Amino acid sequence: FAVLLLTLTVAGCNKSKESSGAGAAPAAAPAAGEEFRVEAQHVDAAKVGETLTAVLSATGVAPWHVNTEYPAKLEIVLAEGFASPESPLRKDAAAKLDETELRFEVPLVAEQAGDKTVELKLKFGLCNADRCISRESVQRWTVAVGGE
Repeated sequence: FAVLLLTLTVAGCNKSKESSGAGAAPAAAPAAGEEFRVEAQHVDAAKVGETLTAVLSATGVAPWHVNTEYPAKLEIVLAEGFASPESPLRKDAAAKLDETELRFEVPLVAEQAGDKTVELKLKFGLCNADRCISRESVQRWTVAVGGE
């Protein structure tokens, strides 16, 4: 049982909204904005039939916090050869959702050998004392899937 660990730092509230994309970052490299930080850790190899669990966790950089009222969602984009839950996952599917953290735990099953790309796109909201904003973070990596 391998674990894909994605750690995303994010924060939020319920005021006026402003939108901006945070851009894509490779899974092993941190990505950040003034309001959040994204750090991904994951396995680079698996075997056919193995279940990987992707954990995506978002927290905010002070004074920002996770906006629990924002309609957050996680889109799962997988290469052919992986099975996963139906995408997108809505905030009610989050393993944890409070002002300190938004966390999704996603099982992925490797079904075919080869280099397989995994991509997760998180849309989330943050707030500070004055305003709320929306952000997007994309994490992408390749898993080398070996035969049984």
